[in-house]
Amino acid sequence: MEEFIIRERPEFKLLLTEELFKIHNKGYPKDNKNYKSSEITDIKIVPREINWGITFASYISSFFGAPAGQTFRKKNKLRISTIRNEKEEDTLLIDCNLEKVELVIKKVKSKIGVKTNT
Repeated sequence: MEEFIIRERPEFKLLLTEELFKIHNKGYPKDNKNYKSSEITDIKIVPREINWGITFASYISSFFGAPAGQTFRKKNKLRISTIRNEKEEDTLLIDCNLEKVELVIKKVKSKIGVKTNT
């Protein structure tokens, strides 16, 4: 089994065995999941982006005396697609080492036979 700690506190790790990919997040236990490698069809990082709707509303409200407008960004996410779910599953990667996450993604993709971009 390979273990990748992608955040120290609270601990967030990704585990990779011959047949399973596991997410273990002590900071948010609802993220804890096990995936059979044979059921994963895609895995990737969805990079953070600006939430334009909330940002626009923030700047508009600043014209009416609210605190100064801010730019609101969505967080990085790990997105996993499987054959058993039609919907993709996202896990937030708050304060995580994205280089380690990318390494795990490459390893998972090599197991499931998906080509990487590198």
